Amino acid sequence: GVVVLGSWGRCGPPALAGLRCNRGSAEARPAPANDARISGGNSVEGAHTQVSVVIPVHNRPVAVRRAIDSVLAQTCQDFEIIVVDDGSTDDTVAAVEAIADPRILLVRHQRNLGASPARNSGIRAGSSPFVAFLDSDDEWFPTRLEKLLTVFASATDEVGFVYTGAERVFSDGSILKEVPRDRGDLARVLLTDNVIGGTSVGIVRRRVLQKIGAFDENLRYTEELDLWLRIAERYVIRCIPELLVRVSQPMDRPRLSLNIEAVSDGREMFYRKHREKLEKH
Repeated sequence: GVVVLGSWGRCGPPALAGLRCNRGSAEARPAPANDARISGGNSVEGAHTQVSVVIPVHNRPVAVRRAIDSVLAQTCQDFEIIVVDDGSTDDTVAAVEAIADPRILLVRHQRNLGASPARNSGIRAGSSPFVAFLDSDDEWFPTRLEKLLTVFASATDEVGFVYTGAERVFSDGSILKEVPRDRGDLARVLLTDNVIGGTSVGIVRRRVLQKIGAFDENLRYTEELDLWLRIAERYVIRCIPELLVRVSQPMDRPRLSLNIEAVSDGREMFYRKHREKLEKH
């Protein structure tokens, strides 16, 4: 679960124990969890929005501003933005606080805990019926939220997750375009191949996370694959075959996904967790 220790900007619900209303930010320390349970939800004051946009960040003041701006530029403005500062030691907090928009809530970790605990803190801090994720160095194209919500508007309740395509931009200027397509039995495909991609491409119903849990904080690198798999096992997943996300892939500042040792360890943990399913695959 998530234990909220400090104070919430824009004054979160007073019913939550241990909260002191204050302007600017909230301090939170998530407790480690397997498939972290999500119950209820809190939000910025007076917010009744469709989408909680969760942006985890650590020491990326310029990039996170660009990510936030891409959300603010959406053709659909029915959202709240929850930025989770994961123990930054530079000007990241100041960069977020400088953006004057009442829909932005800044949640602060006292120390760096990692992407999964940060995302889970953001999920818990929001209350909208849909949750979308955006990494701090990625950007959304302007029509992304509108198109995702349009899919959900005409979908049955069994559809729990929708994702889009992405273009990966490398520091040398090269671009890799990833356009999704129907993969059939995703619960089977995802056991061996993350055909959905990273967290910035998806949007999920909050009640789905309340049912199956959020990100497994014991996993590294494969935490998004693990969540996609657990969703696919119980709900229908749809895709939009369009490039609606720009993923930054800098060569001089590699992501965790480019750390070979971390990738190997993460996959091993994923395989151990889902060994029984893999043996039947």
